[in-house]
Amino acid sequence: MLWRNPRLSGVASRLARAASTTTTSSADANRAVLQRLAQATDHELSLMAQAIDAGTVARIQALLPATTVAVPPPSKAQLRQVMVRSMVPFIGFGFVDNFILIIAGDYIDTTLGVSLGISTMAAAGIGNTISDVAGIGLGGVIEDCAARMGLADPKLLKEQLDMRVTRVAHYTGCTIGVVIGCMLGMAPLLFLETKEDLQAKATLDVAH
Repeated sequence: MLWRNPRLSGVASRLARAASTTTTSSADANRAVLQRLAQATDHELSLMAQAIDAGTVARIQALLPATTVAVPPPSKAQLRQVMVRSMVPFIGFGFVDNFILIIAGDYIDTTLGVSLGISTMAAAGIGNTISDVAGIGLGGVIEDCAARMGLADPKLLKEQLDMRVTRVAHYTGCTIGVVIGCMLGMAPLLFLETKEDLQAKATLDVAH
């Protein structure tokens, strides 16, 4: 008998340990694959959905819980944090956009506008182009500065991020931020001289 033969008993023990180690390694490998799957992008999930067979899908569904836990909506505090984190970067975007637009548009209006007869609206359009290009270059800087401010993280689940109330809070924060930033970006209007001011000053100089 097997239990009466020490040699066979030792072999059986080693085989059992090897099988246990193999099972553990296989489980760890499967866990790693599932963790990677949880981090897959929508594009990767679409590719896998096209390649996977119905049998594999059925086996996965059989392993999943029969019921899913309902995800609660974000709290009011979390929604406020979403609004603030969305608002702050757009204050910077709005400020930079309007500030550069006004400075560049005024410079073009008072130089090329006078010498070449470019209209004020054309100068504003060129200034807007310059501010948009500058916004592309400064976008990353503004986002980095906002990230360094240490704003509270709402710590939302993926399902909560996809909820309508969260999206409304996000876009509300973006809108408020842009409005505040654009209003602050109009500060150069307090000290800039318009083309009409320069023409009036030139007329007074000629009169004197």
